[in-house]
Amino acid sequence: MILEGRIKGLIFDLDNTLYRDPENKNSIFAHAAARAALQMGAGMSFADAVRMAKQSYVDHKSEAVAFCRAFGFDEKRFYRHVHEFGAELMLQAIHPVEAYKEAFNRLSANKDVRILTHGSQRWAEHLVTHLGYHAALREDGLLGLDHPKIAERRKDEGIEVFEAVASIMVLRPNEICI
Repeated sequence: MILEGRIKGLIFDLDNTLYRDPENKNSIFAHAAARAALQMGAGMSFADAVRMAKQSYVDHKSEAVAFCRAFGFDEKRFYRHVHEFGAELMLQAIHPVEAYKEAFNRLSANKDVRILTHGSQRWAEHLVTHLGYHAALREDGLLGLDHPKIAERRKDEGIEVFEAVASIMVLRPNEICI
């Protein structure tokens, strides 16, 4: 294949790409947000916090927004707490897929492979280790939203983050498959 020779790097998403999302993913994040909110001082029951997280997702596509607005939580700090609890819960719900791991490791042997995720760096580290991808990654191979070289740049807000990853890889964009 002509394209194969030009492609020197691959950028993978993590969530629902390198593992299958569990059916209860939204519930997991609602519980994680509720636990984070209570840990940060939200004065409510756990059940009420879960309901608030679920409604926040319906209203804002984020379990966090309602808590940050209602309780004045710092969004980045709250996000990190949610992801710590979320990783703990996700590790119980997801399982490595041997075929995915074998393909990823095979590709990593010949290409510069990176994982770029909207998840926090710690979230990604937990999941990648659990799933068995960590051994194939090089330095800066795992790039969470709060990784210093990503600096909160989101994949859905333009090409800037992909240009940053290309720079990290020391490759031209036309040498990378996403």
